[in-house]
Order: sequence, then C-alpha cells, then structure tokens
Amino acid sequence: MALFDRLFNRTTEERAISSSNFNLGIFEGKNTSAGINVDSDVALSLTGVYSAVNILANAVASLPVHAYRKTNDYRQLLDQQPTWIDKVSGMVNPECDQFEFFHRIMTSLLLYGNAYIVITNRDRQGYPSELYNVHPDDVTIQRNNGAVLYTVINQGKDEKPLKRYTSKNPTGSIVHIKAFADGDDLKGISPIQNCKEAIGFGKAVELFGSRFFENGTTLSGVIEIDQTPTEEQLRQFMETWDKHHRGVEKSHRPGILTGGAKWRNTSLPPDQAQFIDSRRFSIEEIARIFNVPLFLLNEHTKQTSWGSGLEEQNKAFIQYSVTPWLTRLEITLNQLLPRGQFVKFDLNGYLRGNAKDRVEVYNKLRMLGVLTANDIRAFEDMSPIDDPAIGDSYLIPLNMKIQGDDEIDTEFEEEE
Repeated sequence: MALFDRLFNRTTEERAISSSNFNLGIFEGKNTSAGINVDSDVALSLTGVYSAVNILANAVASLPVHAYRKTNDYRQLLDQQPTWIDKVSGMVNPECDQFEFFHRIMTSLLLYGNAYIVITNRDRQGYPSELYNVHPDDVTIQRNNGAVLYTVINQGKDEKPLKRYTSKNPTGSIVHIKAFADGDDLKGISPIQNCKEAIGFGKAVELFGSRFFENGTTLSGVIEIDQTPTEEQLRQFMETWDKHHRGVEKSHRPGILTGGAKWRNTSLPPDQAQFIDSRRFSIEEIARIFNVPLFLLNEHTKQTSWGSGLEEQNKAFIQYSVTPWLTRLEITLNQLLPRGQFVKFDLNGYLRGNAKDRVEVYNKLRMLGVLTANDIRAFEDMSPIDDPAIGDSYLIPLNMKIQGDDEIDTEFEEEE
C-alpha cells in the first residue's frame, strides 16, 4: 500500500510511514569561490557547524514541553497531554521518541531552512495524535491553481500530493516550519546554502591544513633538475621522495638531492599565511550564522559581549538564540491542539540560576504567599509533603493585610 493511500481511503486516517523517511541526505550544493562544493554533509564535517547545530538542537530537544488550557487570565496544565508529548511513553510515534523528534526538527531547520512533519493518525476529535519527521530532501512543493501542494518521496516514488495543516486548514496532512521566510517563497532559506561562501572558506582552510601535514614538508615547492629525466626516472624519484618525506611522522626530515637537483620554494609557510587566524575567523563566521556565542564553540581567544559571567552568558544564549526557535515551534504546535489550548516549553531549568539564588527567590515568593512548600519542591524535582495543611498552605505575613478589610478608627476626640 502506498505511503498515504490510507489517509484518503479510510476513515481512521492511519498511514504507513517510518523513520526511514528521515535519513541524513544530501541536497545539491554549488561551487564557492574557495572551490568547495557546499552541501549539508560538507557543512557538518566542519567542527564549528556540527557543534553549533548540535548545541541548538540539544538545547531545544532537552527542554520539557507541556500542553495547557487558557482559563481567563491563567493557564491550567492539561490532565491528559497530547500523545505526541506524552511523558509516560515518551514516544511521538512507534519509532521516534520526543527528544529525537524535536532534535530532527531543529537539524532540518538549521541545515535546510525547512522542517516537515507528516500527520499519520488522529484522535476521535480529528486532531493529530501521531507525527513523523520527513527529511527536507524528500519533499517538493508546487502551486496548483492557487493551492500549495506537498509531495513526499517514499522509496523513490512520489506519493499523492498533500495539503499543509494549519489552524485554518485542519484537514491538511503535513506541517511545514520555515526557519527564515523571504517574501512569498514556498520554502524557507537554507542557512547552509545562503552562507555557503563562509562555510566553503572554512572547509578550504581545513583542507589546506590537512594536506599540508599530509605532504609532510615544511614548505611547498618544486625540485629543479638540470637534465631532462625520463618518465621512469621521474616516477622513481617521486616515489623515493614520498617514501622518506610524505606524512606527519616523516615531516621535517632533511632532504638529500643529487644529480644537480635543487629545491625552490613556491609558497609562504602557514604562519606567514595566517593559517591559525583563518581558522579562528572561520569559527567566528559560523557562530554568526547560527547565532551561537563563541564560548560554546570552545573559542576563548576573544572577549565576549554576551555577558561578564558564565551565568549571564548562558541566560543571553537562551534569550537570544534558543527562545526565538522555541517561539517558532510553539506557534506551529499550538495549531495541532483544540482552540484554547497551547504548548509551552519549560525554560525554568535553564534560567533558575544557582542554588543560592534559587533559595533567595523561593524564600521571597514563599513569604509573599505566591508559592507553597510543595510548589517549591516540585520545581526542585522533590516529592511533595503528604500533609496538605503544611505542603499546600500559603503563608501570609502578619504585618500585611488587604486595604479595607479591617475597620480603622480614625476619630480622635481632643480633650479640652
């Protein structure tokens, strides 16, 4: 049975799709000025890109996520969470857990600029109950008489076109998240392709260093010979030279030239060519592309403007790098829930500070009657106090009261 036939031929809206539809593939790259053909695989082979993508994807995927109901001005945690963020099973579908699901979404957005989620099953009310990631390379988009249609490639075959799922089109079957939307484009902009020159430069510098150590000679140059050797003599000479000098272990060995041969340098050494500075500049460019602070990429040679201390830097990273991604995901995921319900990622674990700061905040909120003892214990992942009179009680300071609750006698008689 085809991938999505059951969606349109059965009322249960259940379809066959597996995690094999999300395998790291390659999209067509273009040559850069550095002579490097940049695609996702080439980009990920750079340690800076791999680290930046992994840091952001891990930061989002490791956050707790909950569904709430909006009640007047308050939010109420849903007793029954959606199946695709169910903490009990931890599985979004039979083949993918929650961490992997959100990690794949972030990887797709960061490398390809687009993330696609196919709805394979729904609950009794018609809302999505099972979701699968689809690799961006396996999705094509086109307009047909004003309608935007998505075609998913399954095992080399194009399936029946799907419509995008939104709050205004709940009958759609595919969710599309764009990382960077430009005008009326059907797809988001890929950071890798849009910044391919910077990534190509970084890869070129890396290859230069690798080949430099592979060749094993301190300087690149040519060997000049007075006589014109035969092809066999040249082959034997090169084999002998490589045998004694090629590779890191044989580098810096003194060379012996005979028969009137002479060595002539043709290039500058790496220190004169600012090889190390080029490597650092490449990491800085990657940090700019993904908006990741340099200290998280283990680059500490320059002062950071993300904060004076590690705690401030981490908070700045959450605020300026992670939170925009969370907002983008929350807006999309909210559309998968009934009206009045919404999804929220819990950032308390990242932003609650050290133990001393948390104790001070908890103490103030406890004294103001904002939190109970069990509320505080829940934040610290501790079991609640069994006695509700103690654990669920709110404290009220004795020297504070609501204005107007008590009658205040303001009449004073003056004795003559």
